[in-house]
Amino acid sequence: MRRFLDGYYPMRVSMTVRLETNRLRLVKAVPAEQSGFSLWHKGREIGYDTEFEGILYTVIRFDMPSP
Repeated sequence: MRRFLDGYYPMRVSMTVRLETNRLRLVKAVPAEQSGFSLWHKGREIGYDTEFEGILYTVIRFDMPSP
């Protein structure tokens, strides 16, 4: 978050999470994919790419299934 006077600078954020195990599975990602926020999940990777102004809160939740 970069504040300037009464607003925010536009920012671009990209993140990729690579899982080194098959024991975890994706449960939920917030925010969901929408205009300006691309979200992907393939194989053992999940990530997003976004451009925004202001504050960005993201949650990527994983679960370990029972054996």
